[in-house]
Amino acid sequence: MKLCALLILTVALVQLAAAHPVVKEVNSKRAEETSYDPEAAAKITNGPLPSELEQKYGMALNATEYPSSVAEALSPKSSTKLRTASSSTSADVAVRQATNTEIDIHTFYTKLSAAAYCRSVIPGGDFTCKHCDPSLQLIKTFTTLIDDTNVMVLRGDAQKAIYVAFRGTSSIRSFVVDVVFLPVDYPVAKGTKVHKGFLESYNSVRDDLIKTVLEQAGQYPDYEIAITGHSLGGAQAVLCALDLLNTNGTQFSPVNLKLYTQGQPRVGDSAFANYLLNTKISYERLVNKRDLIPHLPPGFMNFLHSGSEFWINNDGVQVCPDGIETDSCSNSIVPFTSVLDHLTYLDINVGLCL
Repeated sequence: MKLCALLILTVALVQLAAAHPVVKEVNSKRAEETSYDPEAAAKITNGPLPSELEQKYGMALNATEYPSSVAEALSPKSSTKLRTASSSTSADVAVRQATNTEIDIHTFYTKLSAAAYCRSVIPGGDFTCKHCDPSLQLIKTFTTLIDDTNVMVLRGDAQKAIYVAFRGTSSIRSFVVDVVFLPVDYPVAKGTKVHKGFLESYNSVRDDLIKTVLEQAGQYPDYEIAITGHSLGGAQAVLCALDLLNTNGTQFSPVNLKLYTQGQPRVGDSAFANYLLNTKISYERLVNKRDLIPHLPPGFMNFLHSGSEFWINNDGVQVCPDGIETDSCSNSIVPFTSVLDHLTYLDINVGLCL
């Protein structure tokens, strides 16, 4: 049995090094249009930012006041577009309310991302903290000094799952003020581009991380793989999920690969967003109210999100369905964004291990 497991692991590692997946056919005409900006309509509706407000790429760093149109967007229950999940009977319903079960799932992954910020956990290796789930076993942590990439692998036998959780940026304000959005070719999918810094920071832990996940998956082949992360950690989680999918198409597939992020920035261009969408990976993005980070890099630079957006607003959690992002959820409040909304998700502090 040990020899068999070793052979499986060896083959998988060889496939990881030589993987050249084919980009699947694009199924969204919206993202094919390089001029598509999902934030353009809201900028017209909500108007420009006051000149005295500190801003980055046309987005406010901390807008404490905003027009009535933003207030209405944050409280959308009066909108005829919004229906509860139980009353949604048509496939063309634009948005809906998240179910309690969905909120519970996102709460679980948000706590996992919050735990990743604890230095006692990463790199300390002691999985005991306010949001550390005692049913999970910490397998290994990874830290790089140059890129400050931090991630952990855990296993939940009760859940029959292997978890990968990335820590986000320690200084959000420094990230926003100093970051330069430079797209580079994404080697996994020809013709797509991703943010250079996101790719380099993920690659700094990639080999050892994937090896550990493969070892765990080899020992527990019937467990699902769930990847999560807040902020920059969410961007790294996206790249990790795609890496795993292309490592071994029979072992990792949309059937057992899940992706949940919180306050994640846009990772790549429209071609990348479509590539990710067409993999069929179960991918849900949680966005809190007017959080600035999910709106960077800006849409007018041809960076786009895909997946299902779960937007926390004043009325609960609103869901924009799986696909290329639209202006129906968090994009409806731009450019009146705020860094402060990046620090708490579902009443859980993410970033300070509190």
